Amino acid sequence: LARLEQPEELNAEERKQHCCSLREAAEEAVHQSESLAQLREIDVKVDGRAETFVPLDRRDAVLLCSNLLVNALQHSPKHGKVLLSLTQENGSVRFTVQDWGEGIAEEDQPHLFHPFYRGDVSRSRKSGGTGLGLSICKAICDRAEGSINITNHAGGGALVTVALPAYTGPLLPTCSASVKA
Repeated sequence: LARLEQPEELNAEERKQHCCSLREAAEEAVHQSESLAQLREIDVKVDGRAETFVPLDRRDAVLLCSNLLVNALQHSPKHGKVLLSLTQENGSVRFTVQDWGEGIAEEDQPHLFHPFYRGDVSRSRKSGGTGLGLSICKAICDRAEGSINITNHAGGGALVTVALPAYTGPLLPTCSASVKA
C-alpha cells in the first residue's frame, strides 16, 4: 500500500511502457486461488476471451485481481460460485467480480476502502483478513487513473466493478501478465 501511494517516478515515456493483459492477470489470480476455491467447493469462472490490455505493471494487475477474487471466495457460501468478467469498449476496460454471498452491509459501504477496515468483526476473524486488500485495490486503480466500486446485486452478494483505461500503445514484451514460476 505504501509503495502504491508514493508518486510514480516514471516520465511519460516510461509510463507508456507499463501494460499488461488484464485477462491473463485474472487467470493467474484464479490459478493462485485454486486451492481455496476447491477447499470451499466454489466454482470460479472467467468470462471474457478478448485481450484487455491496461496501463498497469503485471504484478499490480495480478494483485488487484487476486485480492478481489480472494474476498469473493471468503464471502461466498460453500458450493457457491464467483464470476469474473472482462469487457472493453470506448477506450475503457471493465473488470467485475461477482459473488452470491452475504453482500455488503449498508453501514460498511462508506468505509470499504479505508486501510484496516474489516466491517463485521466476527466475519473478519473467520476470514483472517487484515483490512488492507481493498485499500490496495483502490490505490492500484487510482494510480492507473481508473475506479473501483462495490455494490450489492439483485441476486444477492457483492459486485465489484473496476474501470481502467485501455492501454493503447504498442504491445511490448512487458505486456504479458504471465508470472514465471
